[in-house]
Order: sequence, then structure tokens, then C-alpha cells
Amino acid sequence: YNVVDDFATNAAACGMSNDDFREALKSAQLHVEYRLENIMNSEERMAQLLDAALIHIDINHHGDVEDALLQYLAGNGYNGMVLLDDIYLNQAMDRVWGGQGAAHSGVCKYDLTDLGHTIAGTGLLDFACSFISIISPFSA
Repeated sequence: YNVVDDFATNAAACGMSNDDFREALKSAQLHVEYRLENIMNSEERMAQLLDAALIHIDINHHGDVEDALLQYLAGNGYNGMVLLDDIYLNQAMDRVWGGQGAAHSGVCKYDLTDLGHTIAGTGLLDFACSFISIISPFSA
């Protein structure tokens, strides 16, 4: 889901135009569905998240929407994983990642910064605590 129809940042990161990037996505035959809407405005769409094995949250980094999504997932028995980028970007994201509230109760957290955003941070929240650690093979 995205609230703006803009892949410009993604396209630029790949050295492509927006149109070329969209065409590459189509031709790659990925099993990814892109939807343009604000999921927070739809109970039906929010409920669909509960069936996802993996959710990648990369939004405004103000912490409020991230908190709301995590609280929704925790409060509705979500058993998948959530990948958060930029967990150390600012105080709001520090709070989201370091949170000890209801959204984090019983959730296993893995700091994947060494494998993801090496400066701003990447974290994985495993709501079922079923993740097999991929960190140790890469440790020095």
C-alpha cells in the first residue's frame, strides 16, 4: 500500500526512469501487489494485513502511524513478521523500535542493521517468535 502513486525514489535508486521501473516490476513477474490507498482508512484492508506473513513498514517515520499499525497487529492476534526500516533515524523511530508497550509484548525483536540500513537501522519484529536467526552466520 502507498498513499501516493510515486515510485520515483525507488526508480532513481535503480538508475531507472519511473516508467522503466514500473515496466521492470511487471516483467519480473513478482508475487507482489501494489495498492494505492491509505490502509488506515479501511477496516477491510487493515484486517487483510493479519493474513500477511511479512509486512514491510516504510512510512513517514513520525512514529504515530507505525505505532498505530503495530498496536492493531498485536491487538488482533497477528502471527507474522514486520520489517521496519530507519529504526534509529530519529527519536520517534527510536521510541517505536525500543517500545515496551502492548504492541511489543511477546514479540521477538531482531536488529538487522548490519544487513539492512547500516546507518538508519533495520529491525524485524516477529509476532510469533518463530524466526530462525540469520545473524550468527554473518557474525565475525
